[in-house]
Amino acid sequence: MEDIRKRSSNVVIHGIREVPDNDDGEARKKAEEDQLQQLLHEIQCDSVSVQKLVRLGKYDGAQGMQRSLKVVTASEQQRDKVLTQAKNLHGSTAFPRVYIQQDLTVRQRERRRELVQQLKLRKANGETNLIIVQDKIVPRRQRP
Repeated sequence: MEDIRKRSSNVVIHGIREVPDNDDGEARKKAEEDQLQQLLHEIQCDSVSVQKLVRLGKYDGAQGMQRSLKVVTASEQQRDKVLTQAKNLHGSTAFPRVYIQQDLTVRQRERRRELVQQLKLRKANGETNLIIVQDKIVPRRQRP
């Protein structure tokens, strides 16, 4: 529970371009902050204040992989705003392969992975309009 509380105002951004490691640290940090501000502007979250930015994992320039970026917001409400507005990235030309998700514990990620596998299996068996809500697979609500 303590770990969940610590992560309550965090989001993880995958696919955001990483500045090469050969730049000095300050320039790299400034470039990442600018890129994050541009991303927040793209999803219409200009009012969100960022407390901290951290790249997750070890940098390996030879692989050319982009590490995920953990963003600590000022409050849970700001995190929720970022997560609800993340749908605005769909079809974005500036950030084509970037997606945002909440910061989950290891146990939560494992549970989520199992649910996604079950969801894929059920969809392959012909069930439609299913989504994952609060650790359950439920039928999607029909909009009037």
